[in-house]
Amino acid sequence: MPPKRALPSIEISFFAHATEDREKVFKAAKNLLTEEISNDLTFRRNEVRGYFGNPIMIFKSEIQGEAKVKAFLERVSSRLGEAEKESLQREIDRHLDAARNLYLRFDKQAAYLNNVRFAQSDPIHIRLRVSTAHGSRGGVLETLQSVGLLPS
Repeated sequence: MPPKRALPSIEISFFAHATEDREKVFKAAKNLLTEEISNDLTFRRNEVRGYFGNPIMIFKSEIQGEAKVKAFLERVSSRLGEAEKESLQREIDRHLDAARNLYLRFDKQAAYLNNVRFAQSDPIHIRLRVSTAHGSRGGVLETLQSVGLLPS
């Protein structure tokens, strides 16, 4: 059994472009969450203007507490395909910063259809804070394996 790792929080953010139905964008984001988290989460909104002056709404929220974070990660992991997990493992250094935050981008269209896969274009952004005893890369990888996000 791996040593206990702290999973203090996850930040979730996404954009709703003027051409998108905001309710559908919210549904996509909420499809990634457990029902309990979805019911408790409140999103902050910030409207910005795109390059051509089009309105873009940015939504952000944070999931706090190890139990909720772990439940979120286990839900996502259970619905993520093995090929996606293997790809994440191969490219893990592109997703980790020096402070051991893990950055993931999920396909908004797939999430709306209740599927989970990674995407680069117009995604739902996730930033996971991972605290390990010594902040080691190996400790982070072990933590991610323990919740099923990486293959064992």
